Amino acid sequence: MNSINVLSRFRRRRPSSRSLLFPQSAHGLYAMITSAGFERLRSGPYDHHGLRRRRDEFVVLQYTLRGRGALVYEGVRHECSPGTAMLVTIPHDHRYYLPAGGEWTFFYLCMNGREVLRACCAAIGRLGPVIPLADDSPALRSAAETCLAVLGGDVRTPWCASAAAYEIAMGLLEAAEPETRPTVGAKHAEAVTRAVRFCRENLSRTIGVADLAREAGLSRWHFSRLFRAARGNGVGKFIEQERMRAAARLLQTTDEPVSGVAKRCGYAEAAYFCRVFRRTYGLSPGAFRRSGMYGAAT
Repeated sequence: MNSINVLSRFRRRRPSSRSLLFPQSAHGLYAMITSAGFERLRSGPYDHHGLRRRRDEFVVLQYTLRGRGALVYEGVRHECSPGTAMLVTIPHDHRYYLPAGGEWTFFYLCMNGREVLRACCAAIGRLGPVIPLADDSPALRSAAETCLAVLGGDVRTPWCASAAAYEIAMGLLEAAEPETRPTVGAKHAEAVTRAVRFCRENLSRTIGVADLAREAGLSRWHFSRLFRAARGNGVGKFIEQERMRAAARLLQTTDEPVSGVAKRCGYAEAAYFCRVFRRTYGLSPGAFRRSGMYGAAT
């Protein structure tokens, strides 16, 4: 069932909400649905501040079906319009509300767990707190189906609730993942390709935006714009990702000490390299090498 068919099922529903509460499991579950709801707001107060709610960390995903809502996020006002999902973490400096005289129809999910928080923070960091979701978006389909399942009483075990939360989190990461965008001409695409090749061949050196721009034969400003258009992320982030991929390959295919891997990947300080590696892969270089769970990285 596609997202349009799933969303149509909300038209036949009355506003409702349901919380999920399960006995604490001996097994750590790092993604969990905690509540879901469907609302049609036409009057009355509706105003939530992210620093005035409970202290436990959790995520709110709120998808607008009709009408408009407002979100003030770190001092910047955003409009929550149909086809967009508001994504916020709590506690955080934000406020979302129904503007005076307005209408707002939406469904929402509250989720917690470290994997949900990690994925949602990554999505917010790349796309912002109001995210357009296409009708065929896996994140939208998963969120809508999960909300309806919770409201219908069909999510009865913590395992099902965790699996649903994880699927939504991965859908959001997929929505945030940059794709190669054919938005630059052939000449400029070739320049970006040269810069990418230069980066991959010189990871052990101290390189930055200026070096890649010089290789591309473009000004730093022009190159940065073209690179983001072609690759979907900034130059600095791309260099870090390439260094991490190279580090993973070296850790899996050589016996070189971590300090040597760090230097070969452009990090003068092994401690800093280890922090970046842990942030990227979720475990230390040594644990990554010892785990035996990963084949040679590509």
